[in-house]
Amino acid sequence: MKLVYPEWEKQLRWEGGRFPLVVLEEPTYHFEIVQELYDGEHGGESRFVLSEGETILDLSRKLAVVPSPWSMDRGSRPLMTALYGRLKKDLAGPELFRTAQEAAAAVARYAGQAGESFAFPLTCDDSPDLLAFLKAVHLRPEEAEGPLAERMLAYMELCTDLLGTACFVFCGFRGYLPESDLRGLYQTAFLKKFHFLLIESHADRIVEEEDRFIVDSDLCQIF
Repeated sequence: MKLVYPEWEKQLRWEGGRFPLVVLEEPTYHFEIVQELYDGEHGGESRFVLSEGETILDLSRKLAVVPSPWSMDRGSRPLMTALYGRLKKDLAGPELFRTAQEAAAAVARYAGQAGESFAFPLTCDDSPDLLAFLKAVHLRPEEAEGPLAERMLAYMELCTDLLGTACFVFCGFRGYLPESDLRGLYQTAFLKKFHFLLIESHADRIVEEEDRFIVDSDLCQIF
């Protein structure tokens, strides 16, 4: 997989267990680059090109820009829509058919018992919408806990599974990651075949898993 930008001489690639680290030292340029990535993610105009082999990928479907560690919303509308779409298919499948029948029967018994307290007869649907009940109990991805690196991996796994996200851009995360956690993040992401890059305003230390690309304060490219 590679991410290409027409102004950059270097193509961002994921090879040999190394991950791109993009350092944008000039603040205005830094903002413009992240804005263009964000626009691409949301279907707007972007000159970034993400590809897998000879196939160009749709940024609005395959790219996720995460502007801060507090932006990894596991209950976002796209994720919840995808989750319940998957659940709807699963409820109709043979694996959950018997369980769904038992749940429907339990709901019908509960409705019947609830109706006994009224002086007038009540009725209910023979085939209740079990997906609505799952929504009623707020079935959702569990919030990730633990160190930031573990939360990043959990978020990538969730988005990859439910949304088919192919590439993640984490902005300003690196300063919150101890070196041991950072290296563990890269190693686990490589094993799980996740593709992500870090965008930072500076980077004082570099680890061997990072493929660094710098645009300095004079907009000179260093790699």
